[in-house]
Amino acid sequence: MSNAGPRTTKGLRRAQWPRGGRFGGTEDVATIMWRILSGLLVLGLTMGTAQAQSEWELELSLQIEEDLGCKVAFLSHVVDRTVDGRHIVMAKVHCQDRRSFDAYRDDDLELFDFKPCEEPDAKAC
Repeated sequence: MSNAGPRTTKGLRRAQWPRGGRFGGTEDVATIMWRILSGLLVLGLTMGTAQAQSEWELELSLQIEEDLGCKVAFLSHVVDRTVDGRHIVMAKVHCQDRRSFDAYRDDDLELFDFKPCEEPDAKAC
């Protein structure tokens, strides 16, 4: 017979987890709920940032595909700042065909400048 005691729904202060399970004993319901809510929050924040795309990212993708035939796989080393009223964007563009370029623009009304990277794995070109 088990020493866990009778199982009741009274006083939901502690939840029983099977022995040998992930938690290996009892935990407060508040702790369990905190773990679940924390996981959901992290998932929600991750999905929210993955879906958001700024206007300059779309402009960059269209321009580099038109100018250099590069379909963007992903961007890295992104700097997106406003300095003295000017919107400055710098990013490393990684193409689906494994080429990479440094992209730079210091005004929203200008086109991006692209500098090819000789070493695709280099942090800067």
